[in-house]
Amino acid sequence: MRIILPLILLMAVSNSVVGAAQPACLTPAARTAVRKAILDTLRADDHNPMGVPVYKVNAIRVCDGWAYVDASPCYGKGATECAEGGWSLLRQKKGAWKLLPTPKDEACDAMNATFGSPGDDCLKILKRREPDLPMELFRKK
Repeated sequence: MRIILPLILLMAVSNSVVGAAQPACLTPAARTAVRKAILDTLRADDHNPMGVPVYKVNAIRVCDGWAYVDASPCYGKGATECAEGGWSLLRQKKGAWKLLPTPKDEACDAMNATFGSPGDDCLKILKRREPDLPMELFRKK
């Protein structure tokens, strides 16, 4: 009996840890406050002489204080001229979104991205740099 009770408790704790839900990721809808805040952070980092961009969003996911965006900046009247975009990674700290620098590694070069998202080698680099980065953020729906 002495062995069985601790074993049952250990199994219960193990199941609660193993069965713990991964952070829920979502795609913020157009014109929501979260999406606007994320895209405004990207705009603040865009220093193009053509003006403030409107983004053509290919993918945007938010998960546990992290955001992944694949978007192309569009400029001009009616925002019809779109530049080649790429992916960005943002982290929310103290209620504000911060754009994280892309690792300076060929594996993370936007031109080498797989379908607009970081490839497996780049994801490994990102995970080493940011251990709490949820990989669910990069899964395609």
